[in-house]
Amino acid sequence: MVAANIMGARWPAFPAAHIKEFSMAKALYGHVSAAPDRRLLDEVTRLRARVQALEFEITRLRADNDRLAAAAAEADDLLRLAEPALT
Repeated sequence: MVAANIMGARWPAFPAAHIKEFSMAKALYGHVSAAPDRRLLDEVTRLRARVQALEFEITRLRADNDRLAAAAAEADDLLRLAEPALT
């Protein structure tokens, strides 16, 4: 089977599986052969540390919120009268 491009050039058509394998090979080659950029690695490390700090802050704030909500519910219970007031 032969395929033609817009300009009319003809080349052998490859099955879709071969095209996928070729694309994957190009992707892997680009991933393996490129030396990691030190600035990028530093930025990723800094961002991961920031995410970890923010996750810790979220946990702390949720615990504070739960504690305050429990205290507010307890105070609300103390202010309610079990029986109606005599008038």
